[in-house]
Amino acid sequence: MNRANASQVNRTFGPFMWAWLLLLVAFLEALFLNAHSTWLIIPTLFGIPAVWLVIRFAVRMRRITIDIFSPTVGFPIAYVLWFGLGSLTFLLDTTPPPYHYFVLGFLAYVAGASIPGRPSAVVQQTQSVPKRIPWAALHFRFVMLVFFLLMTGSYLLLIAQIGIPAIHEDVAIRREALGLHHILVDVLLSAALTVTSFAAADLWSETRVLSPLISVGMVTIALLMQGSLGNRGFLALPLLMLVILWHYWKRPIPAKRLAVICAIMFVASTVYDYSRASALKAGVDGSTAYEVVTSSGVFTLHTNLSNLRDIVQAIPSEVPYQHGYLTFGALFQILPGHHESSDEFFKRILASDFLGGGQPGTLLAPFYADFGLAGILVGMFLFGVFSAKVYGWMRENPTLFRVLLYSWLAQTALFALYGALLTYFITLWVPFMWWVLIRWMNTGLKTFEPKRLRAKSSLMPA
Repeated sequence: MNRANASQVNRTFGPFMWAWLLLLVAFLEALFLNAHSTWLIIPTLFGIPAVWLVIRFAVRMRRITIDIFSPTVGFPIAYVLWFGLGSLTFLLDTTPPPYHYFVLGFLAYVAGASIPGRPSAVVQQTQSVPKRIPWAALHFRFVMLVFFLLMTGSYLLLIAQIGIPAIHEDVAIRREALGLHHILVDVLLSAALTVTSFAAADLWSETRVLSPLISVGMVTIALLMQGSLGNRGFLALPLLMLVILWHYWKRPIPAKRLAVICAIMFVASTVYDYSRASALKAGVDGSTAYEVVTSSGVFTLHTNLSNLRDIVQAIPSEVPYQHGYLTFGALFQILPGHHESSDEFFKRILASDFLGGGQPGTLLAPFYADFGLAGILVGMFLFGVFSAKVYGWMRENPTLFRVLLYSWLAQTALFALYGALLTYFITLWVPFMWWVLIRWMNTGLKTFEPKRLRAKSSLMPA
């Protein structure tokens, strides 16, 4: 047998040998440790292979450059961390969440995102800094001015009615009052996200339309306005959007640095949430920094997964399936009147006394509440297919328009782990609005630049 054939045999025989060894260890655990065998068999069969895959993935990442925000890397890692760490909070709980739904949803997404023919997440070369934003400068300045005025005006109108929630003593009640002014909030967030993303894209271009001082000032003011509303999601969303936009428009961020950035953002988010909920700013409870982070983070993960557990118990035994209303209900929020979002629906059927917004039950909850287990499988599979398709479309020709849309999709997917893909209408409205604006700015570019070119060519000798 030559070396090539021997290597093939080893690659084929190796996994089978390790699989049989793990099964043998699990069998011995079940045979001799009857009382505690379950706590050892699960880590043996799933924990050891998972650790091996993580180590192997880390070794491979030292040799090649991986696009961490691709659909086959970033979202699956975030999914495993979210549901894995959340599941650890139920080790001493007698009523755990439906773990098999977590696994089946993950497998359905990976199957959709890994369909043969999808683009690889391996980055072959580092992209260069773009020369300038590909839009008409006059139109771009006009758009930035209009949306900055919209953002500022809607913010002033809002705080004139409810105050500034983040610095108010009854911050939870003030946050709940935001729901009574949802149209004004949508205008504010739409304008702020547009100002933040467009100004950052111009700032990170080689040739700028706006002064760097103006761009930085606009982004800073927009972030302060969104952060002052007392909802950590309003601030975390544009920050993550800026990280992804930098990654694809300015310069790819190494995976290790991205992991540190995401960890810092999660810790900052939990500290912000804990401070808001318990008035830690006054320092009256004597909590240490470690207690602040762990208590708030564990509470967020545990509550999110326990909501899904309670939803599965309530539907369909007490409440019927909603047949698509929760998954696509955001489409009706543009109509007059109040239309329940999925988290508000879950808060109502669970009779929760939580003071504030709704009670989300992870990304899987709306799919399950609409169509049961089939909804989770089909919904996660189609989401994987769609994410991979948009990613390939962006990688094929990474124009600023495509980068903006994929950045929006990537941040939506990551935040959806906590709530839902389409909780609010703004999730669909913002990319559509950007498409309209960009088409108009591109039209201006085609209208004005050829005239200048013709004027120059007419002065040249024949």
